[in-house]
Amino acid sequence: MLAIGTFGYMSIEGWGFPKALYFTIITITTVGYGDYGLTDWGMYFSAALLVGGLGVFTYSFSQLAPIIFNVHAAQERRMKQKIRKLSNHFIICGLGRVGQACCRSLAMKDVPFVCIDPNQDRINEAIERGHLALCGDATDDDTLAEAGVQVAQGVACLTCSDTENIVVTLSVRELNPDLLIISRADDLMTFPKLKRAGATRVISPIHAGGENIASSLVDHKIADILIRNNLSESGIEFVELTVQPDTSLIGMTIRECEDRHDHVVFVAIYHPNTGPRIHPEGDEVLGAGDVLIAAGNLESIHGLQEHANGMRTAA
Repeated sequence: MLAIGTFGYMSIEGWGFPKALYFTIITITTVGYGDYGLTDWGMYFSAALLVGGLGVFTYSFSQLAPIIFNVHAAQERRMKQKIRKLSNHFIICGLGRVGQACCRSLAMKDVPFVCIDPNQDRINEAIERGHLALCGDATDDDTLAEAGVQVAQGVACLTCSDTENIVVTLSVRELNPDLLIISRADDLMTFPKLKRAGATRVISPIHAGGENIASSLVDHKIADILIRNNLSESGIEFVELTVQPDTSLIGMTIRECEDRHDHVVFVAIYHPNTGPRIHPEGDEVLGAGDVLIAAGNLESIHGLQEHANGMRTAA
């Protein structure tokens, strides 16, 4: 269109190339800066050029728009296909500051998860970081189903609204009665409501942060050790292990496990029927379905996991 217009004005009006090109551009873009004293044939040609330019623009946009939208749709389809393949993963509802921090921590531990947020910009940022993310309302059952709530291991309700967290907790508990649900509450008065809604555990970032600051003030040496442990690659690791039916640990005692794996301490044991036992006795016998909370250095923990063939990390 630029070539046709420029050549046309040069031929009809006798203009030079710069003036013809400039007038072609302002005609096609419908800007129209002033009157150039066109002849009748020049005006006819300008009208045809204007209609032709708009037609070319409309046709070009109609051809490019589906391509752009199809690329976006293809990305969404690939994302949903990856999510459908997940199981025993976690779902993070809400990508505020708390939700983003939770996602970073899970990603560092290489734990599979899906995040949900209604803000497309936050979803795009999460995707850029390599996270699986869905743009939608976590209170919507269909959105939770797309995130795989039926086969998930746990859900964190971390939106900035206590009311919304209550609704999400209710929806998740209805869709999966046995699911682990961690809910955020900014108002301490919301704790019992979230519990009644079905939350397994309720956490207040503000309350917990205040307690951590108070502990750092009073017991600053302990706080310093804990911070150094978190920053160190050779610090103490805590791990949760579930004894599977085919593991070689069945029938062994806690003492035998500790003797076989140096620098590993069993902090607690959860029996399927009797509940948790803190600091279990050495003669405690392990059985299928028991959940062990162990602490030790990274090498020792990995050795325990390798020895426990048939064991898996639960969290």
